[in-house]
Parts: sequence; structure tokens; C-alpha cells
Amino acid sequence: MLVSYEWLKEFAALSASPDEVAERLTMAGLEIEGADKSSGDTVFEVNVTPNRPDCLSILGVAREAAAAFKAPLNIPDTHISGEESVSDFRIEIAGKDLCNRYAGRLIRGVKVCETPAWMKERLEKCGIRPLNNNIVDITNYVLLEFGHPLHAFDADRLSGGMIRVGVAGNNRSLLTLDGVERNMPADALLIWDAEKPVAVAGIMGGEESGVTSATKNVFLESAYFDPGSIRRTSKSLGLRSESSYRFERGTDIEFLEQALNRAALLIRETGGGTICRINDAYPVKFKQEKIEVHYGRVNSLLGTELKKTEMLEMLERVGLQTEDGGDVFFVYPPAFRRDVTRYFDVVEEVARIYGYSSIPVRVPRANLSDGIINRRELDSRRIREAMRSAGFSEVINFSFMNPSDLDLLSISKDDHRRKSVELRNPLRQEESMMRTML
Repeated sequence: MLVSYEWLKEFAALSASPDEVAERLTMAGLEIEGADKSSGDTVFEVNVTPNRPDCLSILGVAREAAAAFKAPLNIPDTHISGEESVSDFRIEIAGKDLCNRYAGRLIRGVKVCETPAWMKERLEKCGIRPLNNNIVDITNYVLLEFGHPLHAFDADRLSGGMIRVGVAGNNRSLLTLDGVERNMPADALLIWDAEKPVAVAGIMGGEESGVTSATKNVFLESAYFDPGSIRRTSKSLGLRSESSYRFERGTDIEFLEQALNRAALLIRETGGGTICRINDAYPVKFKQEKIEVHYGRVNSLLGTELKKTEMLEMLERVGLQTEDGGDVFFVYPPAFRRDVTRYFDVVEEVARIYGYSSIPVRVPRANLSDGIINRRELDSRRIREAMRSAGFSEVINFSFMNPSDLDLLSISKDDHRRKSVELRNPLRQEESMMRTML
């Protein structure tokens, strides 16, 4: 992912040079693979691991940078004032297990116009080609900024004044925005109006409901889709997008409203219009899990002598809520950190923020045996030696076997020795089953 250093500084009050920021982020686990100069700016190439989808945005990288440099984190104001009623526009979620939340805003009287130059420049720096359509470019801009994909529909082209979220079923096709007519898998999650599908959920919109130069009213979508569903559909269709890349890794179900508001405000700023009240269907609420961690266990694993307050402060800097409980403390991971599920993950966060280079180097310690053999081992050795002296041979068999060996030995089909465990990924056919006999 490409990240503009100047854009990053709008979120994190950094005084460090780009080289220093790159080094600190890399040492914190967010590898900066390269940096290029562009129009007085530095653009980082960030390698984001699959377990950290929260860093697929300027905000996410800025949060890490702010934590590394103990700098304040600044998030743009997303409060909307002067809202009116949403009229009779409706949202229905038919597949709640595949879409836990779907929110939208109707924006009336917008003007589709040229995208501001500063926004086009930032999109280009971060690898997205501007379309010179302020509505579409704003959705891409907020995707880069907040990491949450959005989609804009021409509201007047949605039949029945409604949005329905449900699977495709049989014999469904959709003309997507790239001009290709695609046959949908039966289990693909689609966005529908009252009559027909208008978008492939989380992947790409439909051509017939897209924003054009004639658009006057926009319905702006912000949702949370099941990552597994998006991944299956994307792979089945052979269709990948910036949206699917993020949805299939997991987005922030709580923050999607702020992303929606941010885009609506930018649309009003560039193209005018009246922002209607949010329409929010949230059938499956996010539940914050509690993780218990012993202070002493953290220091024992890391070999450090950190104070309780230092540990809690480090975790708070990366957005993890904490609560002191005496000898233990509790961590409440937010919706954007679903990778933090166990106390090992919490220890890793402390190590990252404290700095791996700051952890003291010590010679490994190991307990040595006193060399005294117990009675059981002594008897076992005597038995083996006696059998070898009597002419027997001792063998330690390989744990795997070849299925054809059972046929060579004429083992009958109903023999219990044929009830073996098969390996899912054997290195070769001759080692594909667990041994059932000597």
C-alpha cells in the first residue's frame, strides 16, 4: 500500500523525518519496503500483513506512527449538522449472517463536477487513478483515508426507493461498472433495489445504478460484509478491487458511520446538496471481548521490568482500552483490532510499542539434568539390551505409510488395520497415511 507522508502528518503530529518514521514503523512490525519522492512529498510503500487490515489506511498507519513517537492522533471531524428526514428510503438485510450492518445516507441536489486538484493529487500518489468525478473520487479518497470502502448509487435509478441485501440465488447476472456482464454464484451477496440486483456487495457496483454526470440525488453506502463471503465471491468471479481487498480481510464495523459521514461532508463541500438523516440497519452488534493478562507474565515473557502504568499507557496508544485489576489487567480490543484475541497478542503489542531493540539481550537459561536415571528408564534399557542380546532387532518405524502396502500384505477390506488417518497435504503418495501396523 502507498502512503503519503504529508497526508500522514495531518493525522499524526510528527516532527520526525520520513526516514525516521520509516525506520520506527518497520521496527514496530509495519514494514516500509521503499520510499519515493513525489512533488515535495515522500510516498512510503507499506507491507501490511493479512492480520492487520486496520493499517490499510492513512488513519491506521498514522495510529501506529503516533504510538511509536508518542504523538497525538488527529481524526477529521465527521459530525453532520442541518440534517433532514430520510423520507421513505428503506434498507432491508435478508442475509444478516453475511451483512452485520448496512448504513446509508441520501444526499439530495448534488452536482457531479470536477474533483478538486488536491484530492486528485493524493489519489494519484497512493496509486488510485482519479476519474474526475467528485462523487466517485471522494469514495476512493475516504477508502484510502479511513480504510472503509463506500459506494455511491444514483438514487433516482434505484427502483422502489429501497436497498435490500441478500444472496443472488439461481440464474442471476449483473453488468458491473467495468462493463462486463457477470453470472453470479448462487451464494454471492448482492445489493438489490426493489426489483433487481444493483451491485456485487463489497466488490463492485452495477453499471445501471452508477453515478453519472446527470446524477442529482446520491445514495451513499457504508456497510460491513462477512469477509469469507466476499473472498469466495471475488475468487469465483475472478474480480478484485480495492474494496474487496479490504472487506475480505475485515473492516471496522463501528467506524463505518464516521467514514460515511466524512464522504457525505466532502460531497456537500465539493458538489453542494442536502445530507439526509442516516439510515442504519445494525442487526448483529459488535461485542467487545475481555482479555485478562497478568502483569508479571508480560515481563516474564519479554525479559523486561516494565511498570504497570507503562504497560497500560503503551496499549492505550494503539487504541486498546485497558482496565487495571491489581495483579492483572484487562484489555478490551476495539472493532478495528480483531486480531487481538489472546493474552499472547497483548504481550506482542507491548513488545512492539516498547521496541524490540529496547528489550534486553540475555543468555538463554536451561535446566540441566542431574544425570541420574530413574527406575523406569533403567528397567527399559535392561529389557531392550536383553532382547538385542537374544538376537532381536530394534526398529523405530516411520509414522507414515503407503496405502498400497496394505494390498501387498493382503489385508482384507474389513480389517481394522485399514481404518487409517489420511493426511490432508502429504508430501508424496508413499507417505499419505498414518501407520496402523508395524
